[in-house]
Amino acid sequence: MEGMHKINSEKRYAELDVFRGLAIISVLLFHYTTRYNQIYGHAKMTFDFPYGYLGVQLFFMLSGFVTYMSMDHMNNGFEFIFKRYSRLFPAYWISILITFTSVTVFTLPDRQTSLHDVLLNLTMLQDWIGGVKSIDGAYWALSRFLSFYFLLFLIHRFNAKSKIVLICFLWLVSIFSVKTMSYLGIEMPDRIKITFLLTEGGFFIIGIMFYLIE
Repeated sequence: MEGMHKINSEKRYAELDVFRGLAIISVLLFHYTTRYNQIYGHAKMTFDFPYGYLGVQLFFMLSGFVTYMSMDHMNNGFEFIFKRYSRLFPAYWISILITFTSVTVFTLPDRQTSLHDVLLNLTMLQDWIGGVKSIDGAYWALSRFLSFYFLLFLIHRFNAKSKIVLICFLWLVSIFSVKTMSYLGIEMPDRIKITFLLTEGGFFIIGIMFYLIE
């Protein structure tokens, strides 16, 4: 039975990796077709992929499943958040340096940034700091992962996993409330919305729920 469970677990991981790959490909196609045309105003390309941006939402859902599963099987919350952040930052730092170097060398219009902005971008906290130009707007989703990992760390730290359904319900109520307030012209500060994922949180919640019923 233990061997069968291991086989099923590996199969599940393989399937999730396939979906994550498809999500990444769809986002890339969106950026290199539809988004490229939106930014630079070139003639409409023969191939367009306008709905590829939805791959981000799919990735959030998959991350909700995988990351909560990872947290659920760890006894140490600090180990969880260290492993998550250590996987995220190195690749991000390399990407930042490549992007900055490319933009500087090829002088892409309206994409140049200062060394000061680069250093602040390396923290991945530019969305919270404010007044800092992002090296690449495509990195916006990473701040949401930072917030999600931190929220899961708090759930683990305060032994609240047994109340995860209630937490997700209250989370959804908060998201709905913020949306309603926005329609009424009342805007919550972006820092709060990003920290508590009051815009994209629903997608992470879907992933968590799939894990719980799996």
